[in-house]
This record gives sequence, structure tokens and C-alpha cells, in this order.
Amino acid sequence: MTSFFGRTPLSGPVGLIINPIAGTDLRRLTSTAAFMDNNMKVRLARSVVGGMVGVGIKEFAVMPDYLGIYRSLIDSLSSTGIEISPLDMEAEGKPEDTRVAVRELKKLGSPLIVSFGGDGTVRIIAEESGDTPILPISTGTNNTIPYFTEGTVAGLAAGYFLKGLVEPDRALVRAKKLVIEVNGKEEGIGLVEVSMTNYPFKGAAMIDVSRVLDSVISIANPGGIGVSSVGGMITSLGMSSRSALRIVFGGSKKVRAVVFPGVVKEVGIERFELVPVGAEIELMRGQYIEADGERLFHVAENDRVTVEVSKDGPFLIDVPSILNEVTSRGIALL
Repeated sequence: MTSFFGRTPLSGPVGLIINPIAGTDLRRLTSTAAFMDNNMKVRLARSVVGGMVGVGIKEFAVMPDYLGIYRSLIDSLSSTGIEISPLDMEAEGKPEDTRVAVRELKKLGSPLIVSFGGDGTVRIIAEESGDTPILPISTGTNNTIPYFTEGTVAGLAAGYFLKGLVEPDRALVRAKKLVIEVNGKEEGIGLVEVSMTNYPFKGAAMIDVSRVLDSVISIANPGGIGVSSVGGMITSLGMSSRSALRIVFGGSKKVRAVVFPGVVKEVGIERFELVPVGAEIELMRGQYIEADGERLFHVAENDRVTVEVSKDGPFLIDVPSILNEVTSRGIALL
């Protein structure tokens, strides 16, 4: 990290990736999850940008999207003197848009990518981001990683880091990642959890926890929702902890957990165990792989699916740590 990050200000446009469908999927029909409309996303993005502008960050690049959220954001900032432009890419309304956007931002030398979405959005960014830090802002449903916070505060914290005023070891946390392999070939990653389910059909969102058969959980958060919450009611594991939690579901033991906003269920557990970083776990047979609250792909009956617990996940902006450092060192005193 020392060779990549320095105390001198980092240059290049800050990347803004606003997931157009985050906070709008069908889980709003089966739970009390909040709806995040386009105007709310624009206002939140403006707040994050405003926080960074407050410490002198004025260059931004935003991912185009098929709903035109990016145009509304650019128009709303047109008279502020901020340099903000769309990335040179075509938006198709697919997850691949995010991957393409991250690649374009890396070509531009972006020092930071701001994710507006849920855990799934951060996961897709992390597939391509490498060592480029991510500031995850919540606009989605599963929000174990993204901050549910006032955008200006998060932007201000990120700005202090970009200006070189807070060292990387105080400003960033490196998350674990869960590497999914099918028959020895890498097929994707998870950041919060990876699960085998018995869903028989394709779908974007994982809905019913009772269909989860086997999970490896990187972040077990008792204050979260979904599979992470189930794990968190057994033990608490943070982003940078040196262990993951494996749970085999369906037994007589019960765990009461928040599976969606407004929905608490007693979930059957057969067994669980802590597994160290570096371990590889073979999941039991099933039909669909799910990661971070979303179904990813179908697997055949005889496919061998393994999950490796890796310490080399994405670098994430640690907003509370940065602000504590700013206060303790008097950086904000002018």
C-alpha cells in the first residue's frame, strides 16, 4: 500500500457509479424495504460531491445509465464550477455497465470510486477495481458494506484522504473476499457471503432464506439483514477479521434473525464452524449460487463448487476512522 498511496494529494477524476436499479427491485413487494427513487439518488450523490468539494476536490466522472440519472446529476452541478463529465461508454442497463465503468475509470487514473448501491453493486465494482479504493454509499437493499449515512459527511471524509491528509493505514480497511470456483474454474466473488440455494429458476434477487442450503459468510453482522444477520446471531465477524463462518442450514437448531426489513424468521441450522483466511470450503450440492443477496448463476447436479476465503478483497474508505483522525490531529482547525 505504501508504494501505491502517498501523503501527497491524489489526482484524477473521482469516479461516481450510481446503480440505476438499486433500491427498486421486487423485494419491496415482500418486505418493508425502502424505495430509493432517482431524485433521491441524485440528491445523495450531490451531497457526497459537496463534501469532497469542501476540501478542494473538484474533478469527477460519472457512469452513464439508461434512466438518465447521470444527466440529472451533471445538470444539477452545471453552475457550481465543478468539472464533472460522463464516461465514454454505452449504457445497456446490465451489470456489465458497472464493470465497463470501472475499467474506464482506471484508464483515467481515478483515485477513488464512489458506489451508490447495495452489497451487490460494491461486489461488481470490486471485481475490477484492484487497489483503487471504494467509498460505498447505501442506496440498495442488502447494505452490510455500504454506509447508510449523510452523504456530505462521507464525501468530506473521502476528501481528506484524497488530499493526503490522512494516511492510508488510518483511512482504508481491506475487506476479505470469497472466491467462487466451479469445477476448478473461478466464476465470481462475494464480499459478504456466498451461498448454495435450491432455487430452481433464474432471478436477480435472493428472496427466501429457507431456500439457502450452505453458506460461507465473510461479514457476520448481528445488526445487518439477510444471511449476514443469520451469521451475526451466531458470532460477529468484521470486514478485516481473519476468519469466515460456514453454516449448513436446515437442522433442528433455530436462529432468530432479520432476513429482510420488517421480516424476522427463525432459521434452521444443522451446523456451523469458523474457517480461517486461506481456507477452501466445498459447498453441498444445490441449484443456484447466491452472493451478497443476489442469485448469480445455476450449477449442475454434479458440479463441484468451492469457496476460498481470501484476505485480498477491495480497499474501502473507513469514514469513522478518517473523521476520528481528523479530530484527534486537529486537521479541520484552520
